[in-house]
Amino acid sequence: MAYPYASIFTRGMAQVLNAMVIIACLSPVLYLFNSLFQPSVHQPLAYALFSMLRSLLVFSSVVACMAWFNHRYGGTPGKCLLGLKVVNEKTGEYLNMAQAVTRVVLALVSMASVVGVLFMLFDARKRTLHDRLMGSIVVVHEDDYAELPLNSDQLDSLDHGHPQ
Repeated sequence: MAYPYASIFTRGMAQVLNAMVIIACLSPVLYLFNSLFQPSVHQPLAYALFSMLRSLLVFSSVVACMAWFNHRYGGTPGKCLLGLKVVNEKTGEYLNMAQAVTRVVLALVSMASVVGVLFMLFDARKRTLHDRLMGSIVVVHEDDYAELPLNSDQLDSLDHGHPQ
């Protein structure tokens, strides 16, 4: 079953929602982390190492969470809220975890450089550079439950007593 490709506007809105989720989740954690462990600015080496560790923690947690969402639910929270799915363009299935991690890292680089996102303007399937490299596409797929297989008992329970 073919689904329409996600537009640049919808994907941009998904990224805004993702940023809001990331900020909402990481802000309290970073505040606590800074309150408990941050060394004095008068200890420049310790402060520099702490800052690098904090940056690595933020980067790795964002990559891990977004990759897990892509693997498990077919998209990041923003994409899921807007009815978008990231799927393998050949099989139509969700990405495996290795593909999802690689795609998230490539997406961060692609978005930071902006050039990777501009690929969407010239691609019929609206793929970014990281989509092309990973063999993925982003599609509009709002009805997740239409394709679930139901057994006869479940179908009968949906009948609601209508005559057969």
